[in-house]
Amino acid sequence: MTEPLKEGQPGFLRQEVWKSLNDLFEEVGPPMYDLPEPVGVNADGSVRFKLPPVQPLPRRPRRYDPMAELREWHEAIDQKPFLELDTDAQQKLLVLRRTLIGEESDEVDTEIYKFRVGRGNIAALAKELADLLYVVYGTAEVMGIDLPAVFQLVDDNNKTKIDAETGKVKKRPDGKVEKPDGFVELTYDDINDIIARA
Repeated sequence: MTEPLKEGQPGFLRQEVWKSLNDLFEEVGPPMYDLPEPVGVNADGSVRFKLPPVQPLPRRPRRYDPMAELREWHEAIDQKPFLELDTDAQQKLLVLRRTLIGEESDEVDTEIYKFRVGRGNIAALAKELADLLYVVYGTAEVMGIDLPAVFQLVDDNNKTKIDAETGKVKKRPDGKVEKPDGFVELTYDDINDIIARA
């Protein structure tokens, strides 16, 4: 058995560090990174060494809640909910929302057309799609519509068009999905139930 090194001998400091660390690892488990060489001893006899920089954990993207974000924006611009406005203000708001959605929809249409003629820019299309969503969600928020909940209802309903055996849908020549026999359309009553809970 190798004799322990004595103080002052080459390697003594390293030996003492690892003795201390082994005791620690028995309690808390092994380290998640390689440890460097020790750099010195403190006045109280404890070993001093420099740890490598700790890499931050990757940040998880926050869950985006468009309705909450648009509510915050509307508060900042003093936009009251539709139902809290008088008749004149309601009419002005409806004209504004119609204009915004129309303009942003036209922008999306323009970017899609550019792809048809070989001049498409995916970043430009993404930007215009986001702008369109922004004004659509904004309209839903001021009108008191829980749009994500309505979207989920529509999505669930659309997926009932999927054939249980094939896992596929039938399409028309133009690509539009055909409604299978027995398909049940959503009703406004279904959607009103969601709006009433908002």
